[in-house]
Amino acid sequence: MKSSTLRKQPILLIGFNRPNHIEQVFAKIMEYKPTHFYLAVDGARNEEEDQVVKKVQSITERVNWNCEVKTFFQKENLGCKRAVSTAITWFFEYEEQGIILEDDCVPDLSFFDFCSFNLDHFRNDYRIGMVAGCNLGANFDSEESFFFSYYISIWGWATWRRAWKFYDVNGDLIENDHMRRTMKRHFSWNELIYRTKCFKAVQLGEIDTWDYQWHLTCLSQNFLTIVPRLNLVSNIGVGEEATHTKDSRNLNFDKYSMSAPYKAPKYIIFNDQYDLSHEGTSRNFFKWLLNKGKTWLGK
Repeated sequence: MKSSTLRKQPILLIGFNRPNHIEQVFAKIMEYKPTHFYLAVDGARNEEEDQVVKKVQSITERVNWNCEVKTFFQKENLGCKRAVSTAITWFFEYEEQGIILEDDCVPDLSFFDFCSFNLDHFRNDYRIGMVAGCNLGANFDSEESFFFSYYISIWGWATWRRAWKFYDVNGDLIENDHMRRTMKRHFSWNELIYRTKCFKAVQLGEIDTWDYQWHLTCLSQNFLTIVPRLNLVSNIGVGEEATHTKDSRNLNFDKYSMSAPYKAPKYIIFNDQYDLSHEGTSRNFFKWLLNKGKTWLGK
């Protein structure tokens, strides 16, 4: 599979109250120089935080190349679930396809070309739902540049309007019988229990996030994720300022570079070796219950 000249893809950058983090991500975007740049920032929770949020908003002042800039600044704090999902929906009101980065996902420069190639190449292939930039610790010694998975990875990713239109922000798909049968096909028993509880927690409003719903959406459409052979994105978001990764470890993976031309797998089927290794990184269900400090019995 040979690549032609790779065109610049529109980029959505999503931020909130971490100017030091978003600076690192924006520095990579400045190197890439997209022709269309979108910045979405959630609203402050108080007056003190408002000054920090405004600092995040101000990064658009540093766009010094030929680029159309659009902003989506919330006047009130929406929280992770609504702020991120509405930002992506807003992005696809303007674009058919594009790259999405949150403020703690620092890509290698080659990530942009990798996304660009796959966005264009698989634009009309409805078996594919997204392009991931992050390979969660399962780099393969292979001649192929990427493979396919039923797992998503949203630490630097890309997708199409045609896929995002199925997004279910409330996670109500978990109640669908077809959805449950699909999950039974894709997950082991332990993983099925863990994922079901997570998806249910989102539906009940007990986890303020947006990405479990995207995973449900992709499963409901039988979408595959394109995963690079090497990890192209490093997550720098672990710490007290984080919403969901205050005590997580091993998120700041080493990142590598991959150049075109890209060699695709011969067949478009999921990589069972990767999906099994990915499943192994999921937290054990009972450990998850302990960390949550609550029981789900009777719900």
